[in-house]
Amino acid sequence: MNIFRAKIKFLILPIIWLLAIFIFGNLALAQVDAGLGYMEDSGLGTTDIRVTIANIIRIILGFLGTLAVVVILIGGFKWMTAGGNEDKISQAKRLLFNGAIGLVIILLSFGIASFVISKLMGATGITPGGPGGQGGPGGGGPFYSNNLVVKSIAPQGPIPIRNVKVRVTFNHDIVASSAENKIEIKRADNNDKVEGDFNIRSRTVEFIPDQACPEPNENLKCFDKDTEYRVEVKEGIKSTDNKELKCGGLYPDCTGYFTTGDLIDVTPPQGSITDPDNGAGVSANDLIFLQADTNDDSGISLVEFYVDGQLVDSDGPQGATPTNFLAQGWWDTADLELLSKHSISAKVFDINDHETTTSSISVIIRPEYCFNDIKDEDEEGIDCGGDYCGACDGAACGIIKDNVCTEMDPSECASVYCNPDDCKCITLPKITNIFSGDPINDPYGKYPNGSPGNYLTIVGEAFGRSSGQVVFLGLEDDDNDDKIAPLANCGSAWQNKQVVIEIPAGAAPGPIKLITNNNLEDRTDDDYGPTVNNFTVNETVRPGICELSPNEGVEGTEFKIVGKGFGDDQGESELYFGEPILKNITAWSDINISSIVPNFSFDDYPVVVKVGGEYSNSVNFTISEGVGVSPRIDYIDPAKGAHGQYITIFGERFGRTEGTVNFIKEGEENLASTDFPEPCEGKWWGNENIIVRVPNVDVGDYQVVVTTAKNRESNKIDFSVTDDPLTPGICALIPDQGPEGAKVNIWGNGFLSGEGRVEFWQDKQAEDIFSWDRDHIFTQVPNGAQTGPLIVTNNDEKNSNRVTFKV
Repeated sequence: MNIFRAKIKFLILPIIWLLAIFIFGNLALAQVDAGLGYMEDSGLGTTDIRVTIANIIRIILGFLGTLAVVVILIGGFKWMTAGGNEDKISQAKRLLFNGAIGLVIILLSFGIASFVISKLMGATGITPGGPGGQGGPGGGGPFYSNNLVVKSIAPQGPIPIRNVKVRVTFNHDIVASSAENKIEIKRADNNDKVEGDFNIRSRTVEFIPDQACPEPNENLKCFDKDTEYRVEVKEGIKSTDNKELKCGGLYPDCTGYFTTGDLIDVTPPQGSITDPDNGAGVSANDLIFLQADTNDDSGISLVEFYVDGQLVDSDGPQGATPTNFLAQGWWDTADLELLSKHSISAKVFDINDHETTTSSISVIIRPEYCFNDIKDEDEEGIDCGGDYCGACDGAACGIIKDNVCTEMDPSECASVYCNPDDCKCITLPKITNIFSGDPINDPYGKYPNGSPGNYLTIVGEAFGRSSGQVVFLGLEDDDNDDKIAPLANCGSAWQNKQVVIEIPAGAAPGPIKLITNNNLEDRTDDDYGPTVNNFTVNETVRPGICELSPNEGVEGTEFKIVGKGFGDDQGESELYFGEPILKNITAWSDINISSIVPNFSFDDYPVVVKVGGEYSNSVNFTISEGVGVSPRIDYIDPAKGAHGQYITIFGERFGRTEGTVNFIKEGEENLASTDFPEPCEGKWWGNENIIVRVPNVDVGDYQVVVTTAKNRESNKIDFSVTDDPLTPGICALIPDQGPEGAKVNIWGNGFLSGEGRVEFWQDKQAEDIFSWDRDHIFTQVPNGAQTGPLIVTNNDEKNSNRVTFKV
């Protein structure tokens, strides 16, 4: 027994050492940025997987620390009960020594692990549990765009009808043959497979059962009434661009459940386009946000957006099937002709076999400079006038005959509104979002809610610089319940694009109206602007942000958050700047918080305070480039090339929002092409490098200039357009950073089918190449790789453009 105890004590220290080293070693390997910050929409928990790993590490180290303390206590007990016996005292000393050394190692491991985790997450902009912001909708995120996943399964949850059409919608068009026998509908109670017919439409698979409905609807098809069914989508389905379906884990689940009722649906769904406005101008070479407000008595299954009759995007509800659904999508206006008009509509599907096409709206393509809040080019005012931007306020937009405005054409106005009283263009206020402080349930500010006394942030445009009024309208037929909302108690609560108000006492559920200082108004329930649902009253008390002072600044400067309900000290409360939590907080009180502007790209970021599990309203802060600070081009690689050649523009201060790249010769500007494979969409523009293709221009010498989204122009760099054969081109590295051993996808074209070379900075060649195709290479970061430009050489010894990879 003594020998056994001696062996156990002898093994304690090595075990602690080995466990600490093993855990810390794995920690170093767990830091690859897989882009999991985009996974909130997957239906999984919203905690980042890296945070989960970190928590597991801390729990294990905490357990080992407890074990070490127990060893120390045992040693102390043995010493106290040794009774002067030198052998027992010696054994006790060894236990105390081993336990103390183990505890020190564990504490050091815990400290180092926590430091590394926090720094790496801070460096990559990832922190757990961040709220949503004042941005547009998601749409799956960049992580999903390069994979085939299930976007929605409908219906889900309890539904009132039994004549159901099941729809499975993917995020990419699928190969019909690959879906055969890969989707099954079964009764949940006995796993009996439901027989029926499948139909594949682009990226949507539809299923109707064989069973007829009971009389008098025997011409329709029905599931059993009051029965739960399971929809199973199996891996093996492929997209038309050869992506394979990913299910579960880090990807959306491929299983759904619904429970039928006993009714038969005979009513089609309804819907309307709510954004953009009819006649609106939209920016060329941009992604345009689309929105449709839809409803159906049994439930909405799918909404498809069409431009000029062509499908451009689709959206479907996730989770339980709603009877009201606000569908959102995007439309790419790249390379469309200026002043061309386009028709937008939506096709709405219920959970049965009914579909409705909304009335179409028309939009007109205008240049990017018509939307930059700057008076430039040939404009007569800010973003109005000139040949392309639409008429400014006060310009005629119709003809007055017999004191009546006739032949009105709102599309002639930059504001898209013609005043019927005088036939002149006028800019109306427009409410687009209302942020209550509920980012989990309402990330896009479409469902305002809260308790009297809470702050709300109303976002939109043309509110004016002078204060107006915000009215809670309550019930439609009761003017007595209208309540004027007081402005938040700070000097800048009313701004042209943002108003912060306090929910008034006695506010009743209903729409909200904003009235400008010159008596123009917009309501959340009218047909003008995007849909914002009626305000609802609850008892949730939230912290409130009144203003940011200043609300614009450069990296490293201090700014103050003014509001209420922050608490006397920070404690467990958190401050968000966009998604990441700000760590550099310099002061915290119940009404003021001071912090430092982080080193983020130039853009607008929603600032949010979280106290006691509740989030505040969000207020935007703009990180600016600083006065006189312009983007700079350092060099272009390669420095010459033919039409279509991929080139990389290296420099700094380009911003993270896409601007433009022009090739200039003799005063004529030629816009660079961004016609890239789908995986490269949204990844060609970065703060320090931009990837474009040489436009279709004549051979000769040109100058290349970059113009940022903030309309700042760079220096000009020479470039020679030749008629040489095209060389390989890289348009995206996914991911574009990672440690040694990280897997990397290289997308582009001209790689050829035979394997060539991939070289990281300083001629460090990739040793492991898992696949090599004409437009895609899958490889691994080699040992000893350093941050710097990466280059691909095909088997014809032709080099690609260089693209930066960060190690």
